Amino acid sequence: MKRIDPYEELGISRDATAAEIKKAGRRAAKRTHPDAGGNVDAFQRSRRAEMCLLDPVRREKFDRTGTIEDDKPDNRRVAALQVIERFIGPILMDYINSGFAYEKDPRRRDLFAEFRAMIDEELHKLAAEIKHHNKTIAFLRDMTERFSSQDKERPIERSLERQIDNIEVAISNAKMAEEMRKLALEIIGKYKFKRDDLNVSSDIARFFIRIG
Repeated sequence: MKRIDPYEELGISRDATAAEIKKAGRRAAKRTHPDAGGNVDAFQRSRRAEMCLLDPVRREKFDRTGTIEDDKPDNRRVAALQVIERFIGPILMDYINSGFAYEKDPRRRDLFAEFRAMIDEELHKLAAEIKHHNKTIAFLRDMTERFSSQDKERPIERSLERQIDNIEVAISNAKMAEEMRKLALEIIGKYKFKRDDLNVSSDIARFFIRIG
């Protein structure tokens, strides 16, 4: 990712207060979030800008050097958090938009059990998808070996090889999706959630309320 200016990214002055940074961060998150028509890169930049400026040490270093410490974000973690948000965000917003209907109150639900069930189902589907793709590749490779021609351009074989290349990309994407979901489970596993209590004990829940 290219180097960014956190002040420019959030549209604030260099003497902005912590409250102004947080407000700008919330505004940028809502604007750049993929669910609001933004994109992952823009959302990630705005989050990095806010985190940099809210850390006095990192902010001072940027002001002095023009570089952000730890300028290479953990894209795996960002993607895993998006998996978590895709589950938790709608639940929280559904409760809020319902006018805080009692039956929709997420504080009465075992959110982590529901999340694990959702991830298990998605992992099962991804595993089946990968298995199907591997069988397809094996079939196409077998078909490729059955053709022979004096045509040096080998048009049929090349066509089949292109199909194999595309399927291998799909397998790579599916494996990455598996990895992100497993990492999401690891992240969730480090949190506790107090049910039937007005005080939500999980920082991750407060995070998603803030950007939802």
